[in-house]
Amino acid sequence: MQLSHRQVLGLPVETKSGMKLGVVAGFEIDAEQQTVACYVIKPALVPRFLTRDLIVGARQVVALTNAKMIVDDGTVPDRNVVTTPVASV
Repeated sequence: MQLSHRQVLGLPVETKSGMKLGVVAGFEIDAEQQTVACYVIKPALVPRFLTRDLIVGARQVVALTNAKMIVDDGTVPDRNVVTTPVASV
């Protein structure tokens, strides 16, 4: 299936487990390979001025239809995981 840029822009994006990430705001093309290199995702659940865009590599996309894009669950870090190192006593 081929999709035009108008069909891709604005598509809702979610992970395989159903976590909603936002919408496709753009994409970048690898000129040498003439393929999509990555997608730019605008987060939808928080005010846009508080967050940065997400960059999703083309290899992380599991499915892309005219209704939505589905990406690997590991694309976005788990929000429940503490990433700050804890000092030992």
